[in-house]
Amino acid sequence: MQDIYAYGPDRLYDYLEAQKWYKKAVEISKPLYEANPSDENVFLYGAAEYELGMFYNNNEGSGYGNINNAAKAGYIYAMWWMGYCYQFGLQGSVNEKLALDWYEKALDKYGFLGWAEKYYNELK
Repeated sequence: MQDIYAYGPDRLYDYLEAQKWYKKAVEISKPLYEANPSDENVFLYGAAEYELGMFYNNNEGSGYGNINNAAKAGYIYAMWWMGYCYQFGLQGSVNEKLALDWYEKALDKYGFLGWAEKYYNELK
């Protein structure tokens, strides 16, 4: 639902409605994750936090905290994004050690990085 308002055609685009639905997704999934951090709940909560963070980045430039929460929960896309942010200084200065740490956390958890492997190999 939130994606329809965030990225839909102009007649459907509604920033406040999109923000409401992204926040609702986090609100619903966070207690599930906290009670039982199973892979399914990591995915639900992580995806909700990550998407809310990306929404804020695209609209306000302030989604770092949400993406960081998703990465700490173990959501692979957020882990990669944190590495990417540190590697290229998107949230301040470049920090290759932290970038490599986030890439390695994703690698340790999932055994591969897929499309992010290029960035990982640049730092290794």
